[in-house]
Amino acid sequence: MPSLKTIFSAIFLAVGGFLFGYDSGIITSTISLATFKEYFTNPNSTVTGGIVSAFQGGAILGTLINMLAADWLGRKKTVFAGSCVSVLGCALQAGSVNMAMLIIGRFIAGAAVGMLTSTIPLYAAELSEQKWRGALSGLLQWMLSWGFLVAQWLGYGCSFVSTEFSWRFPLAFQIVPGLILVGGIWFLDESPRWLMEKDRHEEAMVVLKNIRKGTSQEALDLEFREIRDVIAADRAVGNTSWKLILTKASWRKRLILGCAIQAFGPLSGINVINYYGPRIYAILGINDQTSLMIIGISGALSIVYCSIGLYMNDKIGRIKPLIVSAAMLGA
Repeated sequence: MPSLKTIFSAIFLAVGGFLFGYDSGIITSTISLATFKEYFTNPNSTVTGGIVSAFQGGAILGTLINMLAADWLGRKKTVFAGSCVSVLGCALQAGSVNMAMLIIGRFIAGAAVGMLTSTIPLYAAELSEQKWRGALSGLLQWMLSWGFLVAQWLGYGCSFVSTEFSWRFPLAFQIVPGLILVGGIWFLDESPRWLMEKDRHEEAMVVLKNIRKGTSQEALDLEFREIRDVIAADRAVGNTSWKLILTKASWRKRLILGCAIQAFGPLSGINVINYYGPRIYAILGINDQTSLMIIGISGALSIVYCSIGLYMNDKIGRIKPLIVSAAMLGA
């Protein structure tokens, strides 16, 4: 079993996944509420699409920012920065007095999620032992499912309220996981790999001893040397340009695989169903509250499937579960 410190660190970092899932899910109920439509004078489909897509656009920006920030600031400071940005964006949404303020808040919150979700799996993996790396880094997706579930059922519950509280409170609740990350990230250790990349070897060894309590000095030295050797091999390759990545077959293959796996899920159309579920179900004659309940049940099932995936990741590898889940998605 991994050490309690490692488990705690992975679970805490997965709060970022909860934030992503909640941010993504809460807009479903928000834009379908009569109180929301009344306050913003019945926004048309174009405006509603802007509310939804602003979050995705912000996430793209946040990911691009993270490509520089994670290696420059380190993992802890990047998570802290992303969490602060999230609190700002969520506060703007909850206090929105006009549509522009809401959309800007969604964009800022999306940028925060882009920063967090591209840093946290890397951070968790670098803190984890190899044997448990798949499960511990996969906690992000597991907590994402929990965030989506809480968002759906909180939105469903608030749909029975006939005041602005019905949409302002669910949007304000997004601030909670952000504040948890802001306050708690400083209790975690920095990534030993990042420390070694910055030639802070003594600090890296202190971190390894802290997160691998109960491990023999021989095992610690072996892990230390493995990290050092990988970094040395990376440095031996030298600076890698985008041109080289795209022209070298082995690297191009890895790039395509990584991007394709990430893209195929959203391209299946699941986000459209999640975001616009009430409108889709309305075509079938199902009212908004019932449709929110249906989406909430779907969210509960996703936790079950994600739990199975966490268990299987380190048991039978990554490829077989991916093939099975892709086949089920296609079906």
